[in-house]
Amino acid sequence: EMKSYCDIVKKSCSKSVVTPEKLTKAVKTAVEEEDRSKNLVVFGLNEEKKEDLTAKVDELFGCVGEKPCVLECVRIGETSEKSSVRPVKIMLRSSNSVHQILRKSGKLRGSENFKTVYFSPDRTREERAAHQQLVLQLKEKIKTDPTNYHFIRSGTVMSKHKN
Repeated sequence: EMKSYCDIVKKSCSKSVVTPEKLTKAVKTAVEEEDRSKNLVVFGLNEEKKEDLTAKVDELFGCVGEKPCVLECVRIGETSEKSSVRPVKIMLRSSNSVHQILRKSGKLRGSENFKTVYFSPDRTREERAAHQQLVLQLKEKIKTDPTNYHFIRSGTVMSKHKN
């Protein structure tokens, strides 16, 4: 029996029904991922009562050799009486800038002012939980095999020989 292309497509597509709710959820997820890809979270940046956060962030980016277009930077979380330092969420114009800064973030360790500061991509709650599990696995591997160099890449803990 000969079937037309239209009949074959109808038959194969009837199984995967796209409801408006599924479509809305998929679009919302895609938009949220795009927004998060333009954000950067900075941990360990000292907090003062009346601080010029934009100037601090510009100085921080100067240490890694980048001059991105910063749209907004804000402290995350509530202020407390304890001496805890709240993270800073930085919104940049492009996700490419975020990627470049994350690649160069190792330069901060050599800086006198920002030795204890580090960058992180903006993650969802689920991504943070998964990354926390990876860090625990990494720490365990470092403990059990201190002769090798261990790191996280593409969602897995990797190892290579120290030179």
